[in-house]
Amino acid sequence: MPVMWRLFCLGFGTIIFLMSSHVSARDLRLALLVANETGWGQEARLRGALRGDLEPMSRILKQKLGFQVVVVRNGSAAQVRRTFAKIRQRLQRKPKIRTFLFYYSGHADKQFFHLRQTRRDSPLSYQEFVRFFLSLKAKRRFALLDACDSSMVIPQAALQTSNQQSGLMVKGPQSHPLRVMYRVLQRRRPGWKTQPKVTRKGATVSGYGRSKVDLKTLPPVSEKQSSGLQIIASNGNAYHNNRLGASVFTRHFLFGLRGAADRNQDGKITMDELYDYAKVKARKESGQRMDRLVFFRGTYNFAPNYRSSLVVPAQITGKLFVSVGDFAFAYHKTKRRIIQIPMVDGQGLLRIQTQKRCWLQPLRLPRSRRLWVNKYGRQVPCQRWLSQYAQKGDEQVLLPAEGIPYRPSSPNHVAGLSVGATELGSYPLRAYHFHLSMSYRWRDIVGVGLEYEVGQPPVSFQVHRLFVSIEPAWPVRLAGPVWLLLGGYLRLGTALASTELGMTSTFTLGGGGMLALNVWLNDRWGLRLGGRVGVDATPLEDGKLFSLHWGLSLAPILRF
Repeated sequence: MPVMWRLFCLGFGTIIFLMSSHVSARDLRLALLVANETGWGQEARLRGALRGDLEPMSRILKQKLGFQVVVVRNGSAAQVRRTFAKIRQRLQRKPKIRTFLFYYSGHADKQFFHLRQTRRDSPLSYQEFVRFFLSLKAKRRFALLDACDSSMVIPQAALQTSNQQSGLMVKGPQSHPLRVMYRVLQRRRPGWKTQPKVTRKGATVSGYGRSKVDLKTLPPVSEKQSSGLQIIASNGNAYHNNRLGASVFTRHFLFGLRGAADRNQDGKITMDELYDYAKVKARKESGQRMDRLVFFRGTYNFAPNYRSSLVVPAQITGKLFVSVGDFAFAYHKTKRRIIQIPMVDGQGLLRIQTQKRCWLQPLRLPRSRRLWVNKYGRQVPCQRWLSQYAQKGDEQVLLPAEGIPYRPSSPNHVAGLSVGATELGSYPLRAYHFHLSMSYRWRDIVGVGLEYEVGQPPVSFQVHRLFVSIEPAWPVRLAGPVWLLLGGYLRLGTALASTELGMTSTFTLGGGGMLALNVWLNDRWGLRLGGRVGVDATPLEDGKLFSLHWGLSLAPILRF
């Protein structure tokens, strides 16, 4: 435990250092995760409580959601109580923890958590947990209890919370009513059967009665001041999937955190969305029922849904801070290489700091696409950028950004409309032709096109040519969004000569080598500069068949 606590303090100091150079008054997050594989007596061993529940939860909270995490693995009640005391002391110091999360995976009954038993240790009761949870000096408190009968915590927490709130008074404006929901838990239906391939985490539940809570005494607050508590717990049996090695509800909760719970597709995941998503999935898989207690004011975005990305070129280095809505991302780029940083989509600001120089620029991160940063932006004094970057009263979550090497792939589908000039034909019909074509390429490997050319030879008629072409090529990335296509072309069509006597036609055939340069301006639009050299075969009356052909074209291209 002392080693774990020192690691926690070291990690927490690191995030504070980053934030001191970024912006003050951020949403600091702390999580306490407790998991036990063994229960009491003959209860089945939950082999995935650590590897399948606690460790994945710890990773995503640390790496994606900016939590400092304290874990208790197969601990006794005494160990958990000591951790409770340290957590309570930490929350009383500055900088203040604004968001706290408690998670438990293991066995339980209607009164106690089934932690590791020792001779001189009394079990940890729900009442003791509720006293600890409600005493924490955090603006937002969340509890996730994936254990049998753990919803028995809810009536005790609801009554104590309403008693605490009854003496509160509000100063200042009251622009939005308090949003409170208390779901009264119902008794379980008799005869419900356990599903196969799952282990029940505790004893069978017989339910409990209703508890009345007077919500009229709770004060209204503004929508922006998100605060309060939520407790999510299992109403009856909780289940552990032996085949997958993870608890049923926890596994779906983690899927929701990775983006599956964003039901309204706004790029932000709330606890309401997480609960609704995981509850339905767990009920469908094993029949597990979940309930929750909500005393919460305003709206709080718990997790981002990464639907965009920021591509930073090699020439830009330094400390990068990106702010998008309720989330801020920090990344220190030291190497001169192209990196890609997953982001949420929407309007934002990018701040770059190199030693004592700072730059600022607005961003619009597109959904399901990448955004290239091609310059540092507008240089601003480092001491004054906060006035242009943060708004008074905002609470942003500072998340550690993940910079991954940029490996651009050839686009699957590219369409283009090109114009240009060609020269072909045998003397004395050799002339420049105007070229217009529509093309489609699959993965830049195979392309097909419909081409039209018209020219005015140094005689008294025009020549019209209509082709269908095939262009195989090999794409080579030169640098960043610049691609080179090396290949060839083969085209077959018809040539029409318009004279005073009428129209005459003949077939025409051509082939040769092609070279094209694709420059992508963003993830959808780009420009293509192409050239080709080859041989054209068109039968003439004087017996000449082959002639040299070359052409240049410029095309806007769209990938989809």
